[in-house]
Amino acid sequence: MNSSIGVIIPVFNMEKYLHKCLESVVKQTILFDEVIIVNDGSNDRSQIICEMYCKKYPYIKLINQENKGLSIARNVGITHSKSDYLIFLDSDDYLLLRTVEILKQKLNNQDVLFYSADIKEDMKEIKHSNNYQRNQKICNRLMSGMEFFNQVFPKNYIVSACMGAYNRTFLEKYKILFPERLYYEDNLFTFQVISKAKRIECISDELYIRRYRSGSIMTSALDEKKYLDRVTIQLKIWDYIKFEEENKLDTSFLKKYVFNDLWQMIQFEIQLKDKKTINIYNKKVEYLYKFLDYWSDFCNVDGLSFSESYILLNIYRELYKVEKKYLVEYENIKKKFIFRLQEKLKKLRLDEPDIKVGIYGIGNHSKKMFKLYELFVSQIICKYIYIVSDENIISKDDKEHQIISYKNIPNSIDFIIVSSLTYMDDMVENLKNIGIVEKKIHKIYDSNDMCDFVMAYDFIEKCIGVN
Repeated sequence: MNSSIGVIIPVFNMEKYLHKCLESVVKQTILFDEVIIVNDGSNDRSQIICEMYCKKYPYIKLINQENKGLSIARNVGITHSKSDYLIFLDSDDYLLLRTVEILKQKLNNQDVLFYSADIKEDMKEIKHSNNYQRNQKICNRLMSGMEFFNQVFPKNYIVSACMGAYNRTFLEKYKILFPERLYYEDNLFTFQVISKAKRIECISDELYIRRYRSGSIMTSALDEKKYLDRVTIQLKIWDYIKFEEENKLDTSFLKKYVFNDLWQMIQFEIQLKDKKTINIYNKKVEYLYKFLDYWSDFCNVDGLSFSESYILLNIYRELYKVEKKYLVEYENIKKKFIFRLQEKLKKLRLDEPDIKVGIYGIGNHSKKMFKLYELFVSQIICKYIYIVSDENIISKDDKEHQIISYKNIPNSIDFIIVSSLTYMDDMVENLKNIGIVEKKIHKIYDSNDMCDFVMAYDFIEKCIGVN
């Protein structure tokens, strides 16, 4: 199927990066069928650069408008497009020169074809991990939007409108556009696309190059506007799920999705630090009450996991500050949180004198784990050593406990505790690669956990008290 492909490029004051962006468009091995640049009221040389390219390449269409923001610029591009498929390109990023060629080979009546991205570092002394690579396990097979969602959410759920080729008729049929004048517009757009799509496919090809630079929306610090917009977008998604009948999600998946939203809310609160205002407070209260109105069924105390109880503990602590009547729910959830915490701690077997335990990790997590164990379970009396991935740490030998590389674990070790949520998968892979049998490896956390022992201890110390 030889579909026509158009690219929509919103531009606002990007003279430093615009040549690289547009060169990647006009130097494609197979040319785009349609190029639409929306100059969103630039007051630098961006418009001049765009006009130069339009003069040299007549197939490029330039639309000039007053500054109205990224979402409106993209929406204008969508409404002017005539191509079968659309892709979006931010004007500080650029494309692989075979992008159109590869898309032409792969497109076959999908509602959306997602692809991967590489990153270009423009920030000195900072190295970002590439979180824009599609999971190979879900690539090159057709699936529905909900099947795709269940496969990738949350760990491999990539929110970037620029990493997909969208069927224009599909977007028009469901009236999918970007929410206007809001940050995090990609969150709502992506959710709507996936929830409506019947035919989704992913490829692992890195067709898009995302530039990390100082001063961009992506790398700038969280402020009031960003916080308010993020919560507004989350509430719009909740409304979308709640009131569009065909978007009804499986209950277990919906619960996972909502708790992930709540988790993001908590992380935003942490990032804000001293920037809190009355607008932020009011928005947070609106968010909390909508959670109760829409999703209170998820607060069943008996069915809560460790991470869910931690999240609700934070939420209900905020609620009872507003209304004291929520103190009862807070106390109930606190009991469940401590119960779930004890369940995890008891499996560590640190009070068994006849076993030798390897603690994979020597940082703050292990220290808080020991404190929690003695607080909620028992005194630690097993023999243990520390296991590390970085051999340079071995020189900092503990006076009482040996520190060894994971490559040199002795056979006498009975039990290895993987003491990290963030690096759990990498640690387990390291152990398996050197032949450690699975029954010797104890993962503290499961794949759905978001809270770790550091967060648990800090919350207990601050809000409950440590005796």
